[in-house]
Amino acid sequence: MSILWSRARRRQQLLLQPFPPQWDGMLRQHVRHFQYLDARQRSRLEGFVQVLVAEKDWAGGGGGFTVTEEMKVTIAGYAGVMTLGLPEPYYFDRLKTIIVYPTAYLPHRSQFDIYPQYVPLAPRSGEAWHRGPVILSWAEIVEPAKRRPGSNLVIHEFAHHVDGLDGDVDGTPPINDREKGRNWYRVTEEEFERLARETARGDVTLLDQYGATNRAEFFAVASECFFERPHAMRDRHPELYQALADFYCQDISGWLPDAPTVGCDSTPSP
Repeated sequence: MSILWSRARRRQQLLLQPFPPQWDGMLRQHVRHFQYLDARQRSRLEGFVQVLVAEKDWAGGGGGFTVTEEMKVTIAGYAGVMTLGLPEPYYFDRLKTIIVYPTAYLPHRSQFDIYPQYVPLAPRSGEAWHRGPVILSWAEIVEPAKRRPGSNLVIHEFAHHVDGLDGDVDGTPPINDREKGRNWYRVTEEEFERLARETARGDVTLLDQYGATNRAEFFAVASECFFERPHAMRDRHPELYQALADFYCQDISGWLPDAPTVGCDSTPSP
C-alpha cells in the first residue's frame, strides 16, 4: 500500500508541473493525432507523457545509442493516444523498460534460449516481450519513407504488451465483460480468417497482411489501423471497428481523419 501511495503522490507532483513548451513542439511535429485533440484530451495526453517519460527506464540499443528527450516524448505521445478513452489514466504500469534502436536491428541470440532458431535472423523494427521490455526502431517511427499508410510501430508493439496483460499474447486482450468477450472472439476470428484468405489470394487489403501471420499479430495490426485509418476501417470492417472502439473506449473516427494514403492499401510487412 505504501508503494502505491508513494507512486500516486509522485505522479500528482509530476502532473502539477507545467508541460514543457519544447515537448509541445515535439508532439506537434511527430504525433499526428495531437493536432486534432480537444482541450481535455490534450491535457490528459500531456499528463500521460510527463509520467511515462519520468517513470520508465529508457535504454538505447545498439551499443552507446542515446535515447533523446524527443524520442521519449514521441513514443509516449503515441502510446498515450491509446489510453485517452479509458475511464481513468493508465500508464502501462507493468511495462518497466523501453529500448530504442536508431534503425532496424538484429535480435540477440542466447545460449539459454529454450527454442533456438536455426534460420538466419532478419532485421526487426520492434518487439514486445511478454513481461519484458518494448523495443522500437526510431527510424521506423519518424522517417516517412519507412512508414506504410495506416501503420504505427508504437501502437503495434504497445498493443502486443496490452495483449499479454492477461498472461497470453494470443490476440485476445483482457476483457472483463463475458458478453463482450464472446463478441470479441466471434468478430476477430471471422476477420482474421478473412484476412488470411485475402492474403492467400493476393488481394489488396486495408489491414496489413502481416496480421494474417497469427492472431497476436492480427490484434496488433488491427489496432494500428483503428488508430491510423479509423474511417476506412469503420466503412470496410464495421464490426471489427466497433469491437476495437469498445475495447479502447473511444470512437477515433469521431475526431481523427484517416492517415494519408499512397497507392494500394496494404502490402505484406517483411
